[in-house]
Amino acid sequence: MNFRYAEKVDAGLLADVSAETFWDAYNTESILDQDFIKAYIAKTFSEEVIAEELADEEIIYIIPEIESEVCGFLRLLPNSTRENVSGRKPFQISRIYLRKKFWGKKLGSELMERSIEEAIKHNSDVIWLSVWQHNKRAINFYKKFDFRKVGEHLFDLAGSMQTDDLMLKEL
Repeated sequence: MNFRYAEKVDAGLLADVSAETFWDAYNTESILDQDFIKAYIAKTFSEEVIAEELADEEIIYIIPEIESEVCGFLRLLPNSTRENVSGRKPFQISRIYLRKKFWGKKLGSELMERSIEEAIKHNSDVIWLSVWQHNKRAINFYKKFDFRKVGEHLFDLAGSMQTDDLMLKEL
C-alpha cells in the first residue's frame, strides 16, 4: 500500500469515498434511520466542504492506494483535544475510512500504523478518536492497538443524537 497526502484536486474523490465508506459502514444498522445517514453524508461530505478542509493547514488527509486504486483515507487533526482527552499535545484520528472491498484484508492496521506515525511525527504524546458506541467491530479494532475508553460525547448525526466513545492511546 502506498500513502500520499491529499491535494486540492482530490476534493471530489474524497467526497465520493467519504460518502461511500460512511454509507457502507452504517446503512445496515437497524437502530439508525437511513434518512439521517443520507442527510449527514450530504452535509458533511460535499466536495465544497472537503475542499475547504483541504485548504486548512490544521487538517491532514492521507490517501492509501494499491496499484493507483484508492482504498480509503485518513483525516487527522494535530493539536486537537476534547474533554477527557489528556496529554500535552494530543493528536486526533478524525476519520479512518476503508472502502468495503478492502475490509478483512488487514489494511485497516496499515492505516492505523500510518496514523500513529503521523502523530509521532507531530511530537504528540497521545492519539485519540471518537467511535459510535454500537460499532463493536471498530471498538475491538482500536483495542488491539491499545486504545482505551476515556469518556463519551454526543455526536449529531444530522439531527439524530448518538453517543460516541472517546478512546485514547499514549504514545
